[in-house]
Amino acid sequence: MKKLLFISALVLGFAATANAQTEKTTTKTTMETSTTKQYKTIDRNTVSPTALEKIGTKYGGYSILEAFQAPDGEYKLIVSKDNKKSTAYFTSAGEFLKEE
Repeated sequence: MKKLLFISALVLGFAATANAQTEKTTTKTTMETSTTKQYKTIDRNTVSPTALEKIGTKYGGYSILEAFQAPDGEYKLIVSKDNKKSTAYFTSAGEFLKEE
C-alpha cells in the first residue's frame, strides 16, 4: 500500500511539473511572435487615403517623416510636430494601435 501511495505521488508530481513547463513555453512563444513583425519602407505618399484621413484625426498638424508597412497591411509611421518625433502604429484602415 505504501508503494502504491508513493508511486501515485510521484506520478502526480511529474504531471504537475510537465504542465508548468508547457505553460511557460506557450507564453514565451506568444511573446516572441508579437515582437517579430517585419516592416518594409514605403513611400509616405502610398499610405492609403482612407487611412490618412483617420490618422489625421489623431495626428492633425503632424508631418510624416517615414512610413513603413507590414505584410498584414499595418502601418508604422514616424511623425513629427514642433521638433517632437513619435512612432505611431495603425491598422491598414487607419485605426490607431499604439505610440512609442
